[in-house]
Amino acid sequence: MSYKSSLETHTIDTPDRILQFSNLLDLGFHVSKGAHFFDDFPIWNPQWNCASVLRLGIFKNHQLLSAACIRIAPLQTDSTSGVSEPQPTRVALIGAVVTHPEWRNQGFASQLITDLLAWAHEKKATLALLWGSEHALYQSFGFELFGQQTRIPLSLFQESPTPPCLIQQGWHPHIFSALQTRGSGLQISPSDQKWYEAHQNVTWFYAHSADCPALIKAYAAYGRGIDLPGLVHEWGGDPIFLKAIFKKIGQLYPQAELLLSPQQASIFQMTASPALPSESLCLAKSLVHPTQSIPSFWIWGLDAV
Repeated sequence: MSYKSSLETHTIDTPDRILQFSNLLDLGFHVSKGAHFFDDFPIWNPQWNCASVLRLGIFKNHQLLSAACIRIAPLQTDSTSGVSEPQPTRVALIGAVVTHPEWRNQGFASQLITDLLAWAHEKKATLALLWGSEHALYQSFGFELFGQQTRIPLSLFQESPTPPCLIQQGWHPHIFSALQTRGSGLQISPSDQKWYEAHQNVTWFYAHSADCPALIKAYAAYGRGIDLPGLVHEWGGDPIFLKAIFKKIGQLYPQAELLLSPQQASIFQMTASPALPSESLCLAKSLVHPTQSIPSFWIWGLDAV
Protein backbone atom coordinates (compact mmCIF):
# COMPACT_ATOMS: atom_id res chain seq x y z
CA MET A 1 0.00 0.00 0.00
CA SER A 2 1.42 3.39 -1.00
CA TYR A 3 1.63 6.18 1.55
CA LYS A 4 -0.87 8.19 -0.48
CA SER A 5 -3.56 5.57 0.08
CA SER A 6 -3.27 6.17 3.83
CA LEU A 7 -3.87 9.92 3.54
CA GLU A 8 -7.17 11.43 4.64
CA THR A 9 -8.65 14.90 4.27
CA HIS A 10 -10.59 16.24 7.25
CA THR A 11 -12.01 19.51 8.44
CA ILE A 12 -9.95 20.97 11.26
CA ASP A 13 -12.55 20.99 14.01
CA THR A 14 -11.36 18.89 16.96
CA PRO A 15 -9.01 19.96 19.78
CA ASP A 16 -6.19 17.73 18.55
CA ARG A 17 -6.49 18.87 14.93
CA ILE A 18 -6.72 22.52 15.99
CA LEU A 19 -3.54 22.23 18.09
CA GLN A 20 -1.68 20.58 15.21
CA PHE A 21 -2.96 23.27 12.85
CA SER A 22 -1.74 26.07 15.12
CA ASN A 23 1.69 24.46 15.52
CA LEU A 24 2.03 23.83 11.78
CA LEU A 25 1.17 27.45 10.96
CA ASP A 26 3.73 28.73 13.48
CA LEU A 27 6.35 26.44 11.93
CA GLY A 28 5.48 27.10 8.30
CA PHE A 29 5.32 30.89 8.64
CA HIS A 30 8.41 31.12 10.86
CA VAL A 31 6.56 32.84 13.69
CA SER A 32 8.91 34.08 16.40
CA LYS A 33 9.16 32.12 19.63
CA GLY A 34 6.34 32.90 22.03
CA ALA A 35 4.08 34.29 19.30
CA HIS A 36 1.44 32.54 17.22
CA PHE A 37 0.10 32.83 13.69
CA PHE A 38 -3.42 33.24 15.10
CA ASP A 39 -2.30 36.40 16.94
CA ASP A 40 -2.21 38.15 13.56
CA PHE A 41 -4.85 36.14 11.69
CA PRO A 42 -7.54 35.16 14.20
CA ILE A 43 -10.12 34.63 11.44
CA TRP A 44 -8.46 31.28 10.66
CA ASN A 45 -8.60 30.19 14.31
CA PRO A 46 -11.30 27.50 14.64
CA GLN A 47 -11.99 28.89 18.11
CA TRP A 48 -14.32 31.45 16.51
CA ASN A 49 -16.36 28.77 14.73
CA CYS A 50 -17.24 31.07 11.83
CA ALA A 51 -19.79 29.43 9.52
CA SER A 52 -18.37 31.21 6.47
CA VAL A 53 -14.91 29.62 6.94
CA LEU A 54 -13.78 26.14 5.90
CA ARG A 55 -10.50 24.76 7.26
CA LEU A 56 -9.16 21.58 5.64
CA GLY A 57 -6.17 19.42 6.44
CA ILE A 58 -4.48 16.35 4.97
CA PHE A 59 -3.63 13.79 7.63
CA LYS A 60 -1.52 10.63 7.71
CA ASN A 61 -2.07 8.42 10.75
CA HIS A 62 -3.72 11.40 12.48
CA GLN A 63 -0.68 13.62 11.81
CA LEU A 64 -1.43 16.89 10.01
CA LEU A 65 0.78 17.24 6.93
CA SER A 66 -0.81 20.16 5.08
CA ALA A 67 -3.65 22.63 5.62
CA ALA A 68 -5.51 25.46 3.90
CA CYS A 69 -8.53 27.64 4.61
CA ILE A 70 -11.16 29.60 2.75
CA ARG A 71 -13.58 32.30 3.80
CA ILE A 72 -16.71 33.49 1.98
CA ALA A 73 -17.42 37.19 2.41
CA PRO A 74 -19.39 39.95 0.66
CA LEU A 75 -17.24 42.57 -1.06
CA GLN A 76 -18.50 46.06 -1.80
CA THR A 77 -16.43 47.68 -4.53
CA ASP A 78 -15.95 51.31 -5.47
CA SER A 79 -17.47 50.55 -8.86
CA THR A 80 -20.86 49.90 -7.23
CA SER A 81 -20.70 52.49 -4.47
CA GLY A 82 -22.70 55.01 -6.53
CA VAL A 83 -25.51 52.60 -7.36
CA SER A 84 -28.71 52.66 -5.33
CA GLU A 85 -28.94 49.48 -3.27
CA PRO A 86 -25.74 48.01 -4.78
CA GLN A 87 -25.27 44.28 -4.65
CA PRO A 88 -21.97 43.16 -3.12
CA THR A 89 -19.83 40.52 -4.81
CA ARG A 90 -19.60 37.18 -3.03
CA VAL A 91 -15.87 36.43 -2.83
CA ALA A 92 -13.79 33.52 -1.57
CA LEU A 93 -10.61 34.41 0.32
CA ILE A 94 -7.97 31.68 0.55
CA GLY A 95 -5.34 31.78 3.27
CA ALA A 96 -3.34 29.88 5.91
CA VAL A 97 -1.96 27.55 3.20
CA VAL A 98 0.85 25.56 4.81
CA THR A 99 2.62 22.22 4.42
CA HIS A 100 5.06 20.63 6.84
CA PRO A 101 8.64 21.04 5.51
CA GLU A 102 9.14 17.26 5.42
CA TRP A 103 6.07 16.75 3.22
CA ARG A 104 6.38 19.54 0.68
CA ASN A 105 6.37 19.01 -3.11
CA GLN A 106 3.90 16.14 -2.82
CA GLY A 107 0.93 18.02 -4.30
CA PHE A 108 -0.89 18.39 -0.98
CA ALA A 109 -1.46 22.13 -1.26
CA SER A 110 -2.81 21.68 -4.79
CA GLN A 111 -5.25 19.03 -3.58
CA LEU A 112 -6.51 21.29 -0.80
CA ILE A 113 -6.89 24.32 -3.07
CA THR A 114 -8.90 22.17 -5.50
CA ASP A 115 -11.21 21.16 -2.66
CA LEU A 116 -11.54 24.73 -1.38
CA LEU A 117 -12.40 26.10 -4.83
CA ALA A 118 -15.04 23.40 -5.23
CA TRP A 119 -16.55 24.50 -1.90
CA ALA A 120 -16.48 28.13 -3.07
CA HIS A 121 -18.46 27.12 -6.16
CA GLU A 122 -21.02 25.38 -3.94
CA LYS A 123 -21.31 28.58 -1.90
CA LYS A 124 -21.88 30.56 -5.13
CA ALA A 125 -18.80 32.74 -4.78
CA THR A 126 -18.02 34.56 -8.02
CA LEU A 127 -14.43 35.57 -7.32
CA ALA A 128 -11.50 33.97 -5.47
CA LEU A 129 -8.70 36.05 -3.98
CA LEU A 130 -5.48 35.16 -2.20
CA TRP A 131 -2.13 36.53 -1.16
CA GLY A 132 0.95 34.34 -1.37
CA SER A 133 4.46 34.07 -2.75
CA GLU A 134 3.94 30.75 -4.54
CA HIS A 135 2.76 32.39 -7.76
CA ALA A 136 3.49 29.38 -9.96
CA LEU A 137 1.27 27.16 -7.81
CA TYR A 138 -1.67 29.56 -7.83
CA GLN A 139 -1.31 30.49 -11.49
CA SER A 140 -1.69 26.80 -12.33
CA PHE A 141 -5.24 27.17 -10.97
CA GLY A 142 -5.92 30.24 -13.12
CA PHE A 143 -5.08 32.93 -10.57
CA GLU A 144 -3.46 36.04 -11.99
CA LEU A 145 -1.77 39.03 -10.42
CA PHE A 146 -4.40 41.71 -10.06
CA GLY A 147 -4.73 45.36 -9.10
CA GLN A 148 -2.15 47.90 -7.97
CA GLN A 149 -1.20 49.35 -4.64
CA THR A 150 1.45 51.79 -3.55
CA ARG A 151 3.10 52.96 -0.34
CA ILE A 152 3.36 56.52 0.92
CA PRO A 153 5.73 57.35 3.79
CA LEU A 154 3.79 58.79 6.72
CA SER A 155 6.58 61.32 7.08
CA LEU A 156 4.88 63.19 4.20
CA PHE A 157 2.04 64.09 6.57
CA GLN A 158 4.21 65.80 9.18
CA GLU A 159 3.66 69.26 7.69
CA SER A 160 -0.04 68.77 6.94
CA PRO A 161 -2.43 71.18 8.68
CA THR A 162 -4.77 69.27 10.99
CA PRO A 163 -7.81 70.28 13.07
CA PRO A 164 -7.82 70.39 16.87
CA CYS A 165 -8.50 66.82 17.89
CA LEU A 166 -7.74 64.14 20.43
CA ILE A 167 -5.93 61.07 19.09
CA GLN A 168 -6.12 57.95 21.20
CA GLN A 169 -4.39 54.62 20.90
CA GLY A 170 -6.01 51.23 21.41
CA TRP A 171 -9.18 49.43 20.44
CA HIS A 172 -12.55 51.12 20.84
CA PRO A 173 -15.89 49.44 20.01
CA HIS A 174 -16.87 52.50 17.97
CA ILE A 175 -14.08 51.59 15.52
CA PHE A 176 -15.99 48.44 14.67
CA SER A 177 -19.14 50.49 14.10
CA ALA A 178 -17.17 52.70 11.70
CA LEU A 179 -15.79 49.64 9.90
CA GLN A 180 -19.33 48.39 9.33
CA THR A 181 -20.38 51.59 7.60
CA ARG A 182 -17.48 51.99 5.17
CA GLY A 183 -18.55 52.39 1.57
CA SER A 184 -16.32 49.74 0.04
CA GLY A 185 -14.31 46.72 1.07
CA LEU A 186 -15.09 43.47 2.80
CA GLN A 187 -18.40 43.85 4.57
CA ILE A 188 -18.45 42.80 8.18
CA SER A 189 -21.30 41.88 10.50
CA PRO A 190 -21.71 41.96 14.29
CA SER A 191 -20.58 38.31 14.43
CA ASP A 192 -17.14 39.41 13.18
CA GLN A 193 -16.43 41.67 16.15
CA LYS A 194 -14.95 38.98 18.42
CA TRP A 195 -12.23 37.91 16.02
CA TYR A 196 -11.56 41.53 15.07
CA GLU A 197 -10.87 42.26 18.72
CA ALA A 198 -8.67 39.15 19.00
CA HIS A 199 -5.81 40.67 16.96
CA GLN A 200 -2.82 40.76 19.28
CA ASN A 201 -0.20 42.77 17.37
CA VAL A 202 -2.19 45.53 15.68
CA THR A 203 -2.14 49.04 17.15
CA TRP A 204 -5.33 51.00 16.57
CA PHE A 205 -5.52 54.78 16.52
CA TYR A 206 -8.68 56.88 16.47
CA ALA A 207 -9.44 60.59 16.48
CA HIS A 208 -12.14 62.61 18.24
CA SER A 209 -12.96 66.19 17.46
CA ALA A 210 -12.24 68.54 20.35
CA ASP A 211 -15.90 69.62 20.58
CA CYS A 212 -17.42 66.12 20.31
CA PRO A 213 -15.30 63.50 22.10
CA ALA A 214 -18.01 60.83 21.83
CA LEU A 215 -17.79 60.68 18.02
CA ILE A 216 -14.92 58.93 16.24
CA LYS A 217 -13.95 60.96 13.21
CA ALA A 218 -11.29 58.63 11.79
CA TYR A 219 -9.37 55.44 12.57
CA ALA A 220 -6.30 53.56 11.38
CA ALA A 221 -4.61 50.25 12.14
CA TYR A 222 -0.81 50.01 12.30
CA GLY A 223 1.13 46.76 11.89
CA ARG A 224 -1.85 44.55 11.22
CA GLY A 225 -0.44 41.20 10.14
CA ILE A 226 3.00 39.59 10.22
CA ASP A 227 3.24 40.11 6.46
CA LEU A 228 2.58 43.87 6.74
CA PRO A 229 5.17 45.18 9.20
CA GLY A 230 5.44 48.93 9.50
CA LEU A 231 2.33 49.57 7.42
CA VAL A 232 -1.05 51.21 7.87
CA HIS A 233 -3.36 49.36 5.49
CA GLU A 234 -6.79 49.66 7.09
CA TRP A 235 -8.09 53.15 7.74
CA GLY A 236 -11.17 55.27 7.27
CA GLY A 237 -13.09 58.38 8.21
CA ASP A 238 -12.67 62.08 7.56
CA PRO A 239 -9.47 62.67 5.52
CA ILE A 240 -8.60 65.75 7.60
CA PHE A 241 -8.67 63.75 10.82
CA LEU A 242 -6.90 60.85 9.10
CA LYS A 243 -4.01 63.19 8.36
CA ALA A 244 -3.78 63.93 12.07
CA ILE A 245 -3.67 60.20 12.84
CA PHE A 246 -1.05 59.56 10.17
CA LYS A 247 1.04 62.41 11.54
CA LYS A 248 0.85 60.84 15.02
CA ILE A 249 1.77 57.36 13.78
CA GLY A 250 4.64 58.83 11.77
CA GLN A 251 5.98 60.50 14.91
CA LEU A 252 5.85 57.24 16.85
CA TYR A 253 7.13 55.08 13.99
CA PRO A 254 9.31 57.20 11.66
CA GLN A 255 9.62 54.44 9.05
CA ALA A 256 5.88 53.76 8.85
CA GLU A 257 4.12 53.79 5.47
CA LEU A 258 0.53 54.02 4.27
CA LEU A 259 -0.64 51.26 1.94
CA LEU A 260 -3.29 52.38 -0.54
CA SER A 261 -4.38 52.29 -4.14
CA PRO A 262 -2.83 54.87 -6.49
CA GLN A 263 -6.27 56.43 -6.96
CA GLN A 264 -6.72 56.91 -3.23
CA ALA A 265 -3.71 59.20 -3.05
CA SER A 266 -6.03 61.96 -4.29
CA ILE A 267 -8.00 61.71 -1.03
CA PHE A 268 -5.06 63.37 0.68
CA GLN A 269 -4.27 65.74 -2.20
CA MET A 270 -1.26 63.63 -3.12
CA THR A 271 -0.19 62.14 -6.40
CA ALA A 272 1.27 58.66 -6.54
CA SER A 273 4.47 59.65 -8.34
CA PRO A 274 6.47 57.18 -10.46
CA ALA A 275 9.09 57.22 -7.71
CA LEU A 276 6.69 55.51 -5.31
CA PRO A 277 6.77 51.71 -5.39
CA SER A 278 3.94 49.99 -7.20
CA GLU A 279 3.00 46.38 -6.56
CA SER A 280 0.18 43.96 -7.29
CA LEU A 281 -2.73 43.99 -4.90
CA CYS A 282 -3.42 40.24 -4.87
CA LEU A 283 -3.94 37.12 -6.95
CA ALA A 284 -7.47 36.77 -8.33
CA LYS A 285 -9.53 34.24 -10.26
CA SER A 286 -13.05 34.54 -11.65
CA LEU A 287 -15.13 31.54 -10.56
CA VAL A 288 -17.92 32.28 -13.02
CA HIS A 289 -16.23 33.33 -16.25
CA PRO A 290 -12.59 32.15 -16.20
CA THR A 291 -11.66 34.24 -19.25
CA GLN A 292 -13.54 37.37 -18.17
CA SER A 293 -11.51 40.34 -16.98
CA ILE A 294 -12.03 41.33 -13.35
CA PRO A 295 -13.17 44.91 -12.67
CA SER A 296 -10.72 47.05 -10.76
CA PHE A 297 -11.34 47.57 -7.07
CA TRP A 298 -9.59 48.19 -3.78
CA ILE A 299 -10.15 45.92 -0.77
CA TRP A 300 -10.27 46.92 2.86
CA GLY A 301 -9.97 44.38 5.63
CA LEU A 302 -7.22 42.21 4.19
CA ASP A 303 -6.27 40.74 7.55
CA ALA A 304 -8.28 37.65 6.68
CA VAL A 305 -5.59 35.97 4.59
